[in-house]
Amino acid sequence: MKLLIIVIAALALCACQSQEDDDLREIINIENKRIKAMLTKDTSAMDEILSPSLVHITTDGSVRDKLEYMTHMSNTDSRFTSFDIEEQDVRFIDDVAIVTGSYTNQKIKNDAIQPKKQAVFTRVYQKLDSGWRLVTHQATRI
Repeated sequence: MKLLIIVIAALALCACQSQEDDDLREIINIENKRIKAMLTKDTSAMDEILSPSLVHITTDGSVRDKLEYMTHMSNTDSRFTSFDIEEQDVRFIDDVAIVTGSYTNQKIKNDAIQPKKQAVFTRVYQKLDSGWRLVTHQATRI
């Protein structure tokens, strides 16, 4: 009987680990899609990633909801030329993924190359019926 309980517990642990591995792969994939969408100004791809309840806080302290973020993305005269994740950690709490790390990016604004920017970030994703969606982003320049 003890062996049966141990086997059932081990199988349950494996199933949970497998789901977390799948979720981790999915979050990393979404993070990569997000960067690609930012580099190419792909608003359609970004729309699929962002939650309707998005709160996006930039390194300059600007706070945007999803509509404001999408409008800025499509109407701004600046664009990213590079966006490199340097560190990234993903933790899960139930149906929430917390992604923290650091990045370096560079933009062109008004046809002028801007200095490289380094920042640390926290992004929070929630698993909804439609999949993982970014609900909060906050970055701080370092």
